[in-house]
Amino acid sequence: MLIALPITGPETLSAVESLVALTMQVLGNGPAPGGVLSADVLFSRDGDVDRVSSIDEDGTVSITVDARLQHAIEQAVG
Repeated sequence: MLIALPITGPETLSAVESLVALTMQVLGNGPAPGGVLSADVLFSRDGDVDRVSSIDEDGTVSITVDARLQHAIEQAVG
C-alpha cells in the first residue's frame, strides 16, 4: 500500500506525522495485515525520491526537512 499526499503547505507535515503514528501503531501490533509495511516517509519530485524520515531507538519517527522539501513547501504556500 502506498499513501501519497500532495504538499499543500506546512500543514502537510502534520498530516504525514499522523499517518506515521498510525503506521507505527499497526507495526507495533505484530505483522501487518496484507504483508510488509514500512514506516518510511518518502519525498518524490522531478523523478528523484528521497527518504525524509528516520526512526530512533525508542521508535520515534522524525521528519527531516531538507532543502528540496523546504522548497516544495515554500512553493505550495506561494
